[in-house]
Amino acid sequence: MIICEFTELGKYRPQLAHLDSALACVEALRAEGFPAGRHAYAGGFLFVQRGRTRPVAEGRFEAHRDYIDVQYMIEGGEHALYAPLSALTEATDYDRENDIVFLAEKPDCRPSTLAVMPGMCYVAFPEDGHMPCRAVGEEQDYLKIVMKLPAGQEKEG
Repeated sequence: MIICEFTELGKYRPQLAHLDSALACVEALRAEGFPAGRHAYAGGFLFVQRGRTRPVAEGRFEAHRDYIDVQYMIEGGEHALYAPLSALTEATDYDRENDIVFLAEKPDCRPSTLAVMPGMCYVAFPEDGHMPCRAVGEEQDYLKIVMKLPAGQEKEG
């Protein structure tokens, strides 16, 4: 997992295929006021999400195999939990169409909690179990972008 300011994300280009195309899409959406929904870019897609955080007890860990999540907080905030896949066990079968598997904590799991504030982002690789959109304490509204970058390292051409 990578945790950084959005302005520093470009440093991770070698690990993130099609990052430049995704960032160009983010800037185009910024100019449009971040319309909600799914938006395609060359090499992948992203979601502009507006929502409200929910209690940790109502969440589930998730992981993806085909895509890397880059979650960028624009307004509001959330808490995100992290645990390595080795500390989790599959709670559902892998859904290939939606590239997601939900996970449960093993008895010895000790997840980390990250407070995600505006301007921050985190990158969840296929080996990173994560639980986004959580509230620790008061629930709050958020506006964020979830970029889906291919997990393979094919480069932009």
